[in-house]
Amino acid sequence: MTGYPSRTLLCGAWLVGAFLLFSVLGANAAEPKRVLLLHSFGRDFAPFSEMTKSFQAALVKRSPEPLDFYEASIFTARFQEPENEGSLVKYLQDLFAGRRLDLIVAQGGPAAAFVEKYRQQLFFDTPMVIAGVDARLTADAANTPNATYIGVKLDLPAFVENILRVRPETTDIAVIIGNSPNEQYWARELHREFQPFADRVEFEWLDELSLDEMLRRVARLPPQSAVLYFMLAVDGAGAVHPLDAAFTRIREVATVPVFGYGDYHLGQGSVGGPADQTQAIGQQTADVALRILAGERAADIKTPLFGLGIPAYDWRELQSWGIGEAILPPNSEVRFRPPNVWDTYRWYIVGTISLIVFQTLLIASFLVQRARRRTAEIGIRAKESELRVSYDQVRQLAGRLIYAQEEERTRIARELHDDVGQRVASLSIGLSSLKRRVSILMIPHEASCRDFSKRSWGWRRTCGICRTNCIQERLSMSDFWRLCGATGERH
Repeated sequence: MTGYPSRTLLCGAWLVGAFLLFSVLGANAAEPKRVLLLHSFGRDFAPFSEMTKSFQAALVKRSPEPLDFYEASIFTARFQEPENEGSLVKYLQDLFAGRRLDLIVAQGGPAAAFVEKYRQQLFFDTPMVIAGVDARLTADAANTPNATYIGVKLDLPAFVENILRVRPETTDIAVIIGNSPNEQYWARELHREFQPFADRVEFEWLDELSLDEMLRRVARLPPQSAVLYFMLAVDGAGAVHPLDAAFTRIREVATVPVFGYGDYHLGQGSVGGPADQTQAIGQQTADVALRILAGERAADIKTPLFGLGIPAYDWRELQSWGIGEAILPPNSEVRFRPPNVWDTYRWYIVGTISLIVFQTLLIASFLVQRARRRTAEIGIRAKESELRVSYDQVRQLAGRLIYAQEEERTRIARELHDDVGQRVASLSIGLSSLKRRVSILMIPHEASCRDFSKRSWGWRRTCGICRTNCIQERLSMSDFWRLCGATGERH
């Protein structure tokens, strides 16, 4: 009795401890992974926004754990002198004070430059992925501690080569690019790498113009011109253009073909060609992020550089500008081709043809059966004709046989008639002689009776013979009685 309360308290303590343990484990298991996304310019500025869309979609779909995304934009990249970066650093420090981050993803060159500059102040121990950074800018990024990068290697001359291939008559190329620090860097790179084409085409650089001035210039381009749209986040007047809206406006006023920089431009009015693989970069970033969240060290992950994708073209733009598919680069893709009749009604056509074939086979089988039936009917008719002929022949033979039998019977009857007639005649003569002797000579009665009986017995025997012969010869009773009648008359 004294130990019972102690055991009860001990069991209760174990239950409380187990409950607290499972509660802590459940809380830790349900805690999501925190991921900070750093955008260059802002979340709606191409091409980095396109990479982010692809990255987030792939990461959410494939992550085995819940995710909690935080986003921040390096808006200072829009300005020529980013003196306000300190306030952004302070904001991020305050935002995540007391919160542990599991991963930082920096999209684009401006974001990569920011984290490289403030790595010691911002989450030094947090693993980091730097994505969408050209190989020209990754030398310093590769030295960032506890970080890996998804790099690209842009073949800038390939854009001009593509234009001259599909539009050999091109003599002027208007280059659309913005005027932010990042865009100015790329404008210098384009100037340098387009220099080998200076003797073949004339380049018109519109980076110092406002968007409205760009639109007016593009609308007046000569027919042998083309437009290369590279990037436009901030124009020469300092106006910001998110969502890549500038590309749509330029395409609307252009009277010459427009060629885009990224794969996201295809389908929006770009003729197409080799382009930056923003979607593939986003998916590769998601792959690396999953490996880091699973416990792999960021610095140990190495990925190959991304080049321009295979040439892809918009069929509608090719038709609009009279560009034949025969002059496109080998292994090119032509997209947005309207489906032909076969693609649109494939299953209807297959079903209809199958039904027609089935009906044709069914009709053919019916025709074959009818032909066989007709052949069988003809054979039956022929057999019936043969049987009918055979039947007629049998009837004729039977008639002849009956006729022969009748003739034979008649002959036999005639012979019997002659033979019996002779006997009857002889008997009649004997009877007549007997009669005369009885009447004339008056023979005694007894002797006469014996003689008469003897003669009568002979007559009956003769008649019996006649009947037997008639039966054996199957003579009719009329013949028999005719014979008997003839005998009676003679008698």
